[in-house]
Amino acid sequence: MDKTRVKKIMAALDCTEEEALAVIADDDAIDHGAKLFELSDAQKKASKKARQTGQAAKVARAPREKKADNDKQVLMEALEAAITGAGAASVEATNPERQLDFEFNGRKFRIVLSAPRKLEDR
Repeated sequence: MDKTRVKKIMAALDCTEEEALAVIADDDAIDHGAKLFELSDAQKKASKKARQTGQAAKVARAPREKKADNDKQVLMEALEAAITGAGAASVEATNPERQLDFEFNGRKFRIVLSAPRKLEDR
C-alpha cells in the first residue's frame, strides 16, 4: 500500500489507519465490479419515489378559446372583394382570418395573411 494515500485518506476523513486501509480496499473492490453498497428493495422504492417529478399528475387543461381578430377579418373580406372584382374564379376563404384560395386565369393561387407581433426596425 502507498503510505501517502493512506495518510491523505486519514487526514481527509479523520479516521484511523485501519479505517483508511478498509476504505482503500473497498475502493479497489468497487473498481473491480463489486457491489458493496446495494440498496434494499424498500430503499430502491423510496429512491424512485423521490426522483419522480409528478409529471403524470398534471391536470389536462381545456384548450383556450381563440379570440376573433376583427381587423384580419375586415382585411380578408376586402382582399376577397378585390380578387373577385379582378376576375378570379372559385374564391374560397379556407380560414376566414388567414387564408384565401382562388383561381385566376386557370392557375391556382393562395393568399395567407399574417400579423407579426413585432415588426423589425429597418
